[in-house]
Amino acid sequence: MQAKTLLAEGKVSRTIANGQAIYSVKNSQVTYSAYGLQSEIFSIDVRQIRLSKFRLLNEIRLRKFFAQGDIDIIRNFPLPSRYPREENGFGISVYPFYTLAYYANGKNYLKGIIKKLKTNDKEILTKLRTL
Repeated sequence: MQAKTLLAEGKVSRTIANGQAIYSVKNSQVTYSAYGLQSEIFSIDVRQIRLSKFRLLNEIRLRKFFAQGDIDIIRNFPLPSRYPREENGFGISVYPFYTLAYYANGKNYLKGIIKKLKTNDKEILTKLRTL
């Protein structure tokens, strides 16, 4: 739903945990900026992906892009707990899970392709929903 809204309107925001991501489309490229709801930390253009000419492919890729953004937001802006959290900056995973670099750990992409083919994305998405 939000992927369609983003493609149609060019901007969409998502709030998760204690942070918010603002996704925008510029020149066939989607980027997102993130900030904490009760924080002064603001990160501009954290990640980006290039859109293709095929709308259905874009929607599929955007769903994965949103999921990775949600992980970044949860990691950096978790819900308040009894343990105080130091605010040092904004950290992200080097290799987002929607790329082959994630499966290859940045090394041999042939092994990454084989791991990707063995992996079911539904398993990863189910794990994300349980966070």
